[in-house]
Amino acid sequence: MTTIVVDASAALAWLLPSQATKSSNRLLQQADGFDFIVPHIFTWEVANVLVVRARRQGSVPAEALGQLDTLEIDLDPALDSHEIRQLMEVSLLAGISLFDAAYLGLAVEREAWLASRDVPLLSAAIAAGVDVLDLRD
Repeated sequence: MTTIVVDASAALAWLLPSQATKSSNRLLQQADGFDFIVPHIFTWEVANVLVVRARRQGSVPAEALGQLDTLEIDLDPALDSHEIRQLMEVSLLAGISLFDAAYLGLAVEREAWLASRDVPLLSAAIAAGVDVLDLRD
């Protein structure tokens, strides 16, 4: 079965109708055919976006974060300080955030595809030889 690292932008396209795209919906419909995995920071990152959105718009669907539990997404264990320092180097070299480096690093480590709507992350993944699922449209 194909393993796919799902970043926060991809998951938010599943949780928030305003962020959905045809390609994100198609991937979600085919979810049974894939093993999804995320780095340890994933839930925090998604929850933070939902909090920021709630502050700006007054609300987010109450079930949004709970919907993640219905998907079978494996959470990779937390990294130690040495591994985080390695990701800092990746972040600096690739010009991406440390959070994006966590997704990229996991995709490289697991030889997995990367699903995202984040242009800098997709570009860095392609440059690193990672297969990508561009969910922007």
